[in-house]
Amino acid sequence: MSSDQTENQQSVSTPFGSASFGLFLIVLSGAILYFSTQIETFDFGNHDPGPKAIPVATGIILLLGGIAQIFTAVFKENLLQQFSNKTEAHAETEGTSQKRIAMTLCAFVFYVISLSYVGFIVSTTLFLLVLLKLFGSRWGETIISAGAIVLFVYVLFQLVFQVSLPAGSLF
Repeated sequence: MSSDQTENQQSVSTPFGSASFGLFLIVLSGAILYFSTQIETFDFGNHDPGPKAIPVATGIILLLGGIAQIFTAVFKENLLQQFSNKTEAHAETEGTSQKRIAMTLCAFVFYVISLSYVGFIVSTTLFLLVLLKLFGSRWGETIISAGAIVLFVYVLFQLVFQVSLPAGSLF
């Protein structure tokens, strides 16, 4: 590619998106590092790092990557300057996508919590219905797609792999 073509290409990422991704990596690394402390170790006496080595290394790498991502967004991509130069149209479009992200995260949290109460079939169906409608599917497509996905996963795990899926305490 020539330098003219490279200059004319638009960047897919935004400084806010880069900073958000960096924050996500930091939170994920914190969760990984926290849960890696819960892993039991066995003392073999030969300086064996044990089962904690990979999760701790992954957590540290994600933490460093998140910090680097935020650093890049703030200093290289001028994140702070972007906030002062936003136009209304861009802010409205970004606000809509941020609402979708927030609603998706809320739906996921609800899905994880409801899984133990109502089981895999009900909670997954509701989760898929919400996600598909959130991203613009029509009701007919949404219901058929959610039903097909849940049925496929149920048949695959229950009948083919013979692995039981979570059953709810209420049903």
